[in-house]
Amino acid sequence: MSKRRIGIERTSHVLRIAVVSTDQTASPVFELIEQRLDEKQGAQSVLKTALPGPSGFHDRFGLAIPGHRAYTRHLTFPFNEKQKIRAAAAMELMSQLPVDTRTSHVTITGPRSLGNAFQVTAACIESMEVAQQLQEFSTAKLPLHTLGLSPFMEVSGCAPWFANGLVALVHDEKLSLALVQNGEVLSAENAGLLEKSPEAVAEKILTIAQRLQCGARLPAQPLCLMGDGITDELREYLGRQQIECVSLPFKTAEQDVPAAFLPVCCRALAAGSDTLNFRCGPFAAKDEWSALKKHLLRGGLLLGLSLLVCLGSASLIYRTKTRLADTYQKQLVQIFRDNLPPGTAVVDIPLQMQAEVQKMREKARVLGLDTSTSALSILKEISSATPADLNLDIKTFDYEAQTLTLEGVTQSFDSVNRFANQLRQSPCFSQVHIAEANMGLDGQQVNFRLQLTM
Repeated sequence: MSKRRIGIERTSHVLRIAVVSTDQTASPVFELIEQRLDEKQGAQSVLKTALPGPSGFHDRFGLAIPGHRAYTRHLTFPFNEKQKIRAAAAMELMSQLPVDTRTSHVTITGPRSLGNAFQVTAACIESMEVAQQLQEFSTAKLPLHTLGLSPFMEVSGCAPWFANGLVALVHDEKLSLALVQNGEVLSAENAGLLEKSPEAVAEKILTIAQRLQCGARLPAQPLCLMGDGITDELREYLGRQQIECVSLPFKTAEQDVPAAFLPVCCRALAAGSDTLNFRCGPFAAKDEWSALKKHLLRGGLLLGLSLLVCLGSASLIYRTKTRLADTYQKQLVQIFRDNLPPGTAVVDIPLQMQAEVQKMREKARVLGLDTSTSALSILKEISSATPADLNLDIKTFDYEAQTLTLEGVTQSFDSVNRFANQLRQSPCFSQVHIAEANMGLDGQQVNFRLQLTM
């Protein structure tokens, strides 16, 4: 999203808004909004709904206070530090004007070099006036970055296109004239309420213009007209008086910007620029990120609390598991002491216990206590597998871990085969092999040798 500058103007009956992108430099194109206001309806109550789209951190808002509500002076100082000039300007204005700086708010422009001295434009206004303007925007929850002074703010906005001449604001039934040189206001005058006649307005403009030009010892200057009081009749009358009228190259997407919108367009261009800005000192605008300070602080607190809860939970789980491990260790030691011979050194209890269990299993297997693969159980299995009608005499029973060798005598070779087949059907033996079978010397008995795999 491009950065925008938004100028705002509100009168007793109308709200005008001008929006321009800061990417535009040569010939700016504005988006204009005008909304009528009811008597009971404040401008700020409809400002948010009237804006084209939500405002972002990069947008800059500008509003101008009418010039007749403030005092202005050009002051010269031998130093150019802005903070020192601001403090000295308050005392200088108090000596030149009937104002009390304790209840007034002072702002200045940037210092301009004048040989060995530096000149600034200083403005003084009642602090209550500034607070009221800012309160209205605060109620609407919109940031106001530039609270300028008319016609200085309009001159600052149009300076790239109109740097020398007279700027006449015929606006809201009032007239303000400013003499501009090199984009700076040399002098300005507010004429107050105007008459309805275009001829009377034109004569008033010519009279003030002549006075300003003579005071600055300048020849006739071109005139830039802006405001809702500019009519074709007024332009024609000034043209007959040989007055050069200059038009600003401001456009909308469809047409030239009407004269009534020129002041608010200039304010939009001046928003965020170096112009008279009452948003300083105690009324200084907060940074956009500062506006989020409460939300960031709350988020940080929640994050900190979450981390504390996680750390506390992890610590509690760790201590619980540590106590449980200690309990298991004590139980293992006790079992070790109860079951192993006294005096056995503790090295690795689980491995020592497993080794002892393995020894006991070997003893049980040898002694026949293990009913799965003990010699006694195998002997019982062979006895039950032997056919009842066979006459067998087992002479050798050689039992090992995985093999068994049987040697004996029987009546015939058929009896050896039957005996081997019966053993093959037993689940205790995976293989039964007749290793040897031969007739005895007496010719009546067969000697055999079987090898069985568990």
